[in-house]
Parts: sequence; structure tokens; C-alpha cells
Amino acid sequence: MAAEDIMWTVTSYSGAEVPFLIVNRTAIVVSALKMYKSLNINCVSQGSKVEEALTSVMIEYNPTRLEIDGPDEITLGGEDVFNCSTDPSFPSVNLRWKVNGILVEEGVERYIHEDEHAAISTSAFRLTMRGSASHVTLVCFVEGMSRELEKQKLVQLKDPLQMQGSFHVFQG
Repeated sequence: MAAEDIMWTVTSYSGAEVPFLIVNRTAIVVSALKMYKSLNINCVSQGSKVEEALTSVMIEYNPTRLEIDGPDEITLGGEDVFNCSTDPSFPSVNLRWKVNGILVEEGVERYIHEDEHAAISTSAFRLTMRGSASHVTLVCFVEGMSRELEKQKLVQLKDPLQMQGSFHVFQG
């Protein structure tokens, strides 16, 4: 049976045709756009008595960018909010925070904005600093992506000599 005897179709969940390249009789390459959550792939041999078999494939993709918003300078003892967000991904991801290398569990809120094409993950972190440090390093990262995707922010502390002793992170 020649390669042209095989009929391939690839469509999005809405029924729109998706371009693909035929590699050989049993393989195709599809370059799916991020807006597709799933694709329907159909392969049938011309003249076959077998009914068409439709396969649905979920498209997953990680975020490629993180952004941290928040003040560049904070006051010791004051509460400040920092936000970290991703560009679109599917499915959503879990964002985590570290303060001066220490994983933060409390004081973190997570939000997910989803539409029919993707999710944008956001995390808000409330930070209250006490101590004599001159700065604090915040790191936001995507859980499960090792160090592939993380964003760091160096935050200066106002009047760091007003309080004596080592710094402590209060969360909540």
C-alpha cells in the first residue's frame, strides 16, 4: 500500500483544520499552536473496511515567562505584597516562593485565570520583614520545573539599622 493510500486529518476541538506534515505511512508531525487544548487526529486507509477511528490528543505546554510585581524597597515591620504570574500555559502550574533561599509555605495565595485556550497562574505573597538585613531576595518558581523557570527580585530594606539582631520572616 502506498503512502498516499493513507488519509490523515487533524482538527482542533472546534473543528478547524490544523496543518501537519506526513513523515511516513505511520507518522505525522503537527505543530500545534498554544491556543489548542486538544486535537482530533484521524488516520484511515483508503478502501479499508475498518470504520474511521478518531483519537483525541491533549496538548500540554509549560509557561515560558514569569514576572514578579511588588515594591523595590520595603520598610522593616511593614507588610508588603508581591505578585508572581506566568504567561499562558496548559494546564495551569503551581507557583512557589523562596525568601533568602527558604521555601515559604504560609502567606501565599494562588489564583488561576482560565479560558478555553489556556491558563495564567498567579501567586500573591504577603511579606513582613524584621531584623537587621539590608536586603531580601525573593524567588518565584514553577513547581516541578527544576530551575528551568524562576524569577528573582532583590528588595532593599529601609532603615535596616533601626532594629538589632538577625532577620526573621513573618508570614501570614
